[in-house]
Amino acid sequence: MKTKTMSLCCFMTLLTVMAGPDFLVSAGSTRLTGEGIVFPDGTTQTTAATTGLNYAPVPKTGQNACYNSLGALIDCPGTGLDGEYQMGIGWPNPRFTDHGNGTVTDNLTHLMWAKNGNLPGGEVNTLQDAINYVNNMNAGVNQNFGHTDWRLPNMRQIFSLIDCSKYGPPLPSGHPFENIVHGASTSLYWTSTSYTGNLTHTWCLSMYGGGSLGYCNKAGDSQVLYLWPVRGGQ
Repeated sequence: MKTKTMSLCCFMTLLTVMAGPDFLVSAGSTRLTGEGIVFPDGTTQTTAATTGLNYAPVPKTGQNACYNSLGALIDCPGTGLDGEYQMGIGWPNPRFTDHGNGTVTDNLTHLMWAKNGNLPGGEVNTLQDAINYVNNMNAGVNQNFGHTDWRLPNMRQIFSLIDCSKYGPPLPSGHPFENIVHGASTSLYWTSTSYTGNLTHTWCLSMYGGGSLGYCNKAGDSQVLYLWPVRGGQ
């Protein structure tokens, strides 16, 4: 499969809030109150947004070093690079909770992921095949780890796992995930987000090297992509 890739390390979307200190982030599910972000299960995550700032905070990238145009490590002060400022919301410790049942919760985003990054039969040729696989998880045809609300992640959700200080795979140290496909430039994962520059394509994530987003043909070709189901979140 021919893909176009572009390094976007690292980003999270900003959500501008035109409301007071207590508003619905996602109707009927997640609320932001003065006490923090309240998730549907009643748990609360305290962030900078609960101190009166009406926006969704952006997490740190994980990068704490600086490199020049030749790729050499340099001192950070005065460079203006990410490693100098290390701006963003700090990651929780531990970053991940392994539930011991095939699922992992990211304590930064409260998204729950399949622990296995290469589920049996999850190497599929088209976006519809990937969606069908997840639908079969929810129907109990494929293993669903006790949950029936799995979905393909959107581009921002899957990229939220990337640690911009790591490579091979570019995931945070100590992560509990297994079988992450990352050994070649064809190590691509589906997302549910269409690429509006060419609507026959969807965004996909390469786990090769330091991680990058590109776009892949929804109808597929001779190459398979992998899927990494997610549930929960906003």
